[in-house]
Amino acid sequence: MGIPLPYRVQILAEMSSLLSAPVFVNDTFLKFRIPFGDYDPFDFELQFKNNLGEEVVLHNPFELYAPVIDSIPGSFGFRETVVLYGKHLTNSPSNKNNILFLDEIDIEVSQHSKDSIVFTLPWQVQKYQYDVLVKAQLQEVTKLGGLQVAAPQLDSVSKKDVEIGEQVTIYGSYFYPYQPNLNHIYFQGNRAEVLEAYRDSLVIKIPMGPYKSRYINNLKISLFEKEVTLDVDLNLTSTWYMYGFKRSSDISNFNGVGEVTDWGFWANNAYYLNVYRQYENHQIRNDVLYRYTPETDNWEEIDLPIPPENLKDAEVLQFFPLQGSNIVYLYINQAENNFYKFNIKTGELLQLKDFAARDFLQIATGFFANGNFYLGLGYTSNPSQVSNKKFWRYSEGANSWTEITSMPDVHDTWPRFGTSLFKNGNTVYIGNGHEQAYDFWEFSPNETWTRKSDVQNPSGNTVDVQNGTSGFYYDYLRSNFWEFDIPSNLWTKREDLKIKGYPYGHETMFIHDNYVYFVVYLNDYGPDGTPFFRYDQAILRTELSNFN
Repeated sequence: MGIPLPYRVQILAEMSSLLSAPVFVNDTFLKFRIPFGDYDPFDFELQFKNNLGEEVVLHNPFELYAPVIDSIPGSFGFRETVVLYGKHLTNSPSNKNNILFLDEIDIEVSQHSKDSIVFTLPWQVQKYQYDVLVKAQLQEVTKLGGLQVAAPQLDSVSKKDVEIGEQVTIYGSYFYPYQPNLNHIYFQGNRAEVLEAYRDSLVIKIPMGPYKSRYINNLKISLFEKEVTLDVDLNLTSTWYMYGFKRSSDISNFNGVGEVTDWGFWANNAYYLNVYRQYENHQIRNDVLYRYTPETDNWEEIDLPIPPENLKDAEVLQFFPLQGSNIVYLYINQAENNFYKFNIKTGELLQLKDFAARDFLQIATGFFANGNFYLGLGYTSNPSQVSNKKFWRYSEGANSWTEITSMPDVHDTWPRFGTSLFKNGNTVYIGNGHEQAYDFWEFSPNETWTRKSDVQNPSGNTVDVQNGTSGFYYDYLRSNFWEFDIPSNLWTKREDLKIKGYPYGHETMFIHDNYVYFVVYLNDYGPDGTPFFRYDQAILRTELSNFN
């Protein structure tokens, strides 16, 4: 530069930056390193001083190259390492931050040089497109939409035949790794629990449902604002699967265990569910009916025309349908005004002669046979609980009650309530009703009793269904089904009917068309994102052929 040497060199700005000693000096020029910061690259002075105190000041003697972003090549997903290529990207080697920004997020870089910047997408990056800003050469450069994160891709499922709650693996690309809860997986619209998450695979549990069939043809992932679907061909092999559910708060108002009673019945082309409801002074009564239509999975509350002042607290109503008709007998466990005939289709309620027992029965057993109605068993509680083995016959023609032969007294200390009842023509089979009531009885058309093969695992408050000449009851204590073959007088434990994959408590059962429906309450919370909660009602179902 024609300046006497040796010189020291200083850039003058708002804050002076003393440059390092010249890296090369001779008679004609001086070579020095440009500092990384602390001056305005568009307005600065360069000062030269020698040992004699002489100085030269130059204004903007050189120009820094502007940084350039060329590309961020390749396909990458969230939390992956990315390389940005460009020119003139120089920064202080010790810097890790204040170099690269995605929108306004300061991204820590792991490596950088004059032509590349290497960084890993942090957890804050949860969009698929970002503007990229780079600070280099004491300048800034922006590339709008410069970062594009690849959308997730679904490829396949590890199994075709799956069970409720079974762990399977979903294969694909660009999943969010190591944070399973961010990858939202849906089978047939049902949110699955994601247990493990990797870039190219997810380990999930088959969701509880609901499903309208055993065929699953749709798989979806939702990852932030992107949704991707895949056509699949999966088959639910669980014996039981959730067909529908009902929020507890939609049908009752106290959100407790077992809001649906076991007094349900089939009539008028629907199944009628009996529900508890809470009233003033915290009184709870089972005086609510819902008409459930299986074909549409629809619940509809119907009017039960009994004045509430005629009802006391607790489980006061007992329903006994006349099979193949719209007629239901109602017994109210109170001393007076306790017996009615209800037409479920027309809503007509006819009061009949009061039940004749001295003490009203709780959780009694009733059935139609020989053109008459029979009522008995259960227990009385005036003032303490007393087992009842008596039966009465009601004749509608005479509108009268007659006490008949009692069920034989084998275990006189055990009351029978919530019994199992099966029929073969006008012959009725009755058992269960208590965990110690092993004896099982046949009630013949001539109103006599014959003991049959003992129940091996008796249960109180059980629920049952009948398919042909085989009766089935659910042993809730051991979560098993038992089959009674009426012609052969044989009990068989049906392990194949066991319910798996659901936390539940039993409420009622029924058969319609080619399916068996089991109404339960869920006694635990589902995974995040499921539409049902603890104590909500669920409709489980299985094919009737499984009950052969």
